[in-house]
Amino acid sequence: MLEIRMEPQRTAWDLRWSMFRIPVRVHPLFWLICLWFSYNKEIPFPAVLISIACMFVSILVHEFGHALSHRHYGSRDMYIVLHSMGGLCISTGTPPRWPRIASLLWGPGAGFLLGVPAYIAGAVLFGPKFPIQSVFTSSNEQYYLLVTLNALVWINMIWGFVNLLPIFPLDGGQILREWVQWKRPQRGDAFAFKISFYTALAATVVSIGLFLAFDGKDFRNLYPAFLFGSIAYSNHKLRQQIELYGDSGGGHDDGPRQPWEQDADWWKRS
Repeated sequence: MLEIRMEPQRTAWDLRWSMFRIPVRVHPLFWLICLWFSYNKEIPFPAVLISIACMFVSILVHEFGHALSHRHYGSRDMYIVLHSMGGLCISTGTPPRWPRIASLLWGPGAGFLLGVPAYIAGAVLFGPKFPIQSVFTSSNEQYYLLVTLNALVWINMIWGFVNLLPIFPLDGGQILREWVQWKRPQRGDAFAFKISFYTALAATVVSIGLFLAFDGKDFRNLYPAFLFGSIAYSNHKLRQQIELYGDSGGGHDDGPRQPWEQDADWWKRS
């Protein structure tokens, strides 16, 4: 099995606590990256803090969707890490294939349980198109509520759907890998990484096109293109590694999984 570890090193500035008997660690760079993506001089600073809080809560909910599902299927000794590239749920035990797929789905699923009520509330209060309503120019007296609901919808629903794309190591890409090992075990991981590579490449082109068509100014909005481009490159290298050294993990339905395979939600930024 290919070995890729994405957990950041522990620091003296980590924030640590436990919820539902599951340890949680927040790396200090998590807050800096959230601030970098949330800050805009055109909006009040309290709105920036609200956006950061929504990122924190939403990513934590996503990771607990994975973690509690793992626990339901018998995994133990799990913990959650929030870091500069999003979140990570790590467990020392792994359930069989179908419970693994269910656990992968429960990450975005938990986000949808948070995002759908936020959309319904926003649609009732601000109209059905409120998620694309500008929070930079709005003078609505319920401005901060608009900012909160808007952030919850984008993070939990839009990111949630993107997370289900067949791109490894997004949740959808990990589900793709499980399906390939089940239906096409003779083709192994190389086939899954090939699909993931081309999907990520297409997503990179689409992201650049959307940036040029709708923005073209704030280069932070090029992040999705950078993200998908780097993922495409990583999948290309993984495929090359398999072709050179072989695939020792393909086709084993209930074989052990490395901790990084439990959940690698490092992509979550917009």
